[in-house]
Amino acid sequence: MRTRRIKRIAIIPLAFIMAGTLSAGEPDYGISVSKLGNNTCDLRWDSSFPHRIYYVKGSHDLNGGWRILPALGFGSGTKTLNVPNEGRSRYFYRLHFRDAEWVTSLQQARDFDFDLDGIPTAFEVEILSTDPFDKMSAGGDGDNRGSGDGLSDGWELYFFGNITTADPSAVGQADGLTNRELSDLGLNPKIDYSDPGASQRSKYTYDLTGRFTSVSAPLGTATYTPDEEGNLDSN
Repeated sequence: MRTRRIKRIAIIPLAFIMAGTLSAGEPDYGISVSKLGNNTCDLRWDSSFPHRIYYVKGSHDLNGGWRILPALGFGSGTKTLNVPNEGRSRYFYRLHFRDAEWVTSLQQARDFDFDLDGIPTAFEVEILSTDPFDKMSAGGDGDNRGSGDGLSDGWELYFFGNITTADPSAVGQADGLTNRELSDLGLNPKIDYSDPGASQRSKYTYDLTGRFTSVSAPLGTATYTPDEEGNLDSN
C-alpha cells in the first residue's frame, strides 16, 4: 500500500488533516468533519469497499504525537466515526484502513486478531490505543505500562485484566506452555493446545518462489480460497 499526500481540511473553529493509505488508482475520500461538542467530532465519508476496516490516529501538534483513537469502522456505505479532540481548538486526524476480503462484518473485524499478538482488534483500538496491524505496537513488555516481567503488556491486560497477575514461568494448561511462551506466540492461556480439538493457528510452508507447498495444524471449518498459484487468501 502507498500513502497519498495529506489532504488539508479547514473547519471552524477546528482544523484537521486527513490521510489514508490508498492503493494505486483508488479515489480519494471526501471526508467531512463536524464538531459535536467541546471534546468530540464526527468524521463522515462514503465508501464503496465492502471489506475495508477503518481506524483513526489523532494529534494536536503534528510533531510525532500521533495516537490511535478509540474508533473502528468497517464496510461500504456512509461511514461515521465519533472521535475525541481533547477539547483543543486545533486537532488533526489521519484515517487509516486495510482490506480483508474474508471479513464480512464489523463484529468480525472487531474480534479478529490481524497481527497475531493474541489481542482482538477492538481491544487494541479502544482500550490499548495500539495498532491492530502491528504486533510490536502491543507486543512488547513495558510498551504500555512498563511492568518489566517479560510478558507483553497488551496480552496481559487482555487475558488477565492487569499487568501483575500473570507469572511468566507459570504453566496453566496440559500443553506445558508457559505464560511467557504463550505471550510470545500470541496464544490464549485459557486454551489447552495439546487437545486435538483445540483451535490452533495453522503454519504454512512456501517454496523459494513464494508458492504455497504445505500446511500444518488443524484448519477447522473455515473456508480457504487458493489464488492462481495455490496461496491461501483466507486463513
